[in-house]
Amino acid sequence: MKLLYLLISTAFLLVNINIVYGQRCGDFLWISLNDKQGNAIEPSKYTNIKVYTKAYDVNSKNKIDELEVKAELKKLNDGSNILSIRTICGLIEARFYLEYENKNMTIIIKDLAGDSGNIILKDLQFSEGKYEIDLGGRKFNNCRLEHEKIISDSKLIEQELWKINNDNFIVTKTINKAEPLAIGETFTIDSKILGEKRRINVYIPSIYLESQDTKLPVIYMPDGGIAEDFLHVAGLLQVSLGNQTMRPFLLVGIENTERRRDMTGFTENEDDKKIAIRVGGSENFRKFLKNELMPQIKERYQTTNETVIIGESLAGLFVMETFFLEPDLFDTYIAFDPSLWWNNQKLVKMADKQLPQPKLKKNLYFASSNEKVIADITGELAKILSKHAPSTLRWHYEKMPEEKHSTIYHPAALKAFRMLFKPTQDNKE
Repeated sequence: MKLLYLLISTAFLLVNINIVYGQRCGDFLWISLNDKQGNAIEPSKYTNIKVYTKAYDVNSKNKIDELEVKAELKKLNDGSNILSIRTICGLIEARFYLEYENKNMTIIIKDLAGDSGNIILKDLQFSEGKYEIDLGGRKFNNCRLEHEKIISDSKLIEQELWKINNDNFIVTKTINKAEPLAIGETFTIDSKILGEKRRINVYIPSIYLESQDTKLPVIYMPDGGIAEDFLHVAGLLQVSLGNQTMRPFLLVGIENTERRRDMTGFTENEDDKKIAIRVGGSENFRKFLKNELMPQIKERYQTTNETVIIGESLAGLFVMETFFLEPDLFDTYIAFDPSLWWNNQKLVKMADKQLPQPKLKKNLYFASSNEKVIADITGELAKILSKHAPSTLRWHYEKMPEEKHSTIYHPAALKAFRMLFKPTQDNKE
């Protein structure tokens, strides 16, 4: 099992450094910074400057505690802007902390010789992150610098190999490592029924992890890939649980492979058959849910027996078809702008005579946007249900003419969750 995550990347720039390394005590350590355009940054632009040093006691060779020293802002004769500190005998490390345009930069000069004198870092381009310059206790004068880039495989560290009079040392820039942003888990099922591997994404609310005894109901959703509807529906569950407007659920998203095959049933309409190379696979997809996916979810997670299925457009058609053909597979059916025009509207036309009679109480929630064809058909279904709905069915039809077909899912899901899954008193505590 792998963590489901999104990686956050950071861009950074390489550094151009010139170093002159002296040998006298009591001189200066200078740093000069340029902006991204190569222009020297005026000292007044730095919003925060701190410099810390470490040194050896020249007599005992014991390390002196870290000290903050005053940084002076200066302008050299050549017009360049610098920060400088006066070095002390025994200096072994100097660290600059700089803030510029709400960004932070750290420069660490490490392992200086104990009797170091002036050090000048000129034409250093300002870039967020931490730079470490390890001089290895060596002294350099009249330096000629050459360098090449070394980029690690992780892309989290960039190094430059510098040659000073043919003597090598490394300049390294590190950035904070990006960690996976986990919102749940992901795994695959090798489906014998569908004859293919299917990706399953699971959102796990934090309450599930608080106790080993916690069992949660499950919402199943077609169109459940990361690039599909999974993330925004998971977000609705997270915020609705946080503001106590719905009960907690596991969310199980099934990523598509051939959506129009899996979401559609048999059709006699030739125009229907033109929407994809293969259609009419909903019966197999339903068998996959019933016989392969749902048992594995029960095996992997602690769940109650309550199940929900949710979908929009063709996935909404699949939800409605499942309700009509196998009503006891789920407890709650939620469909937004379902494509009930499929197969010459057969599901709706047969509804008054073949309305399912589920054994247990069921919920059916469907909504329509301003898409006229779908709104007319769903409205007709609502009329039929108002006359013929069985006593075991609790149903609701929500007209949402302010929404388009492309925008209905999120606001309709919010309304449905709040109506159908109101938290109990135990959930609120």
